[in-house]
Amino acid sequence: MSLLRPTSQAATKTLSVRVPTALHADIEAVKQEAATRGLSLDLTAVIVKAVAGAVKTARAELSTNRMQKAQPK
Repeated sequence: MSLLRPTSQAATKTLSVRVPTALHADIEAVKQEAATRGLSLDLTAVIVKAVAGAVKTARAELSTNRMQKAQPK
């Protein structure tokens, strides 16, 4: 493992999200199985891609609805 990294590497922050109990159990099971094989499950790239896509979609929705204000339910 390299101790030196390029200075252009993006800074990160922790984001916590709630997931259904069954999904959490599946994730933990896969992590355990991977660990028994000397591997690890890293979902970071998958989650970053999904969240970035959701943010892009939300920005597009906001830009098309600039003049509309949500009505309270």
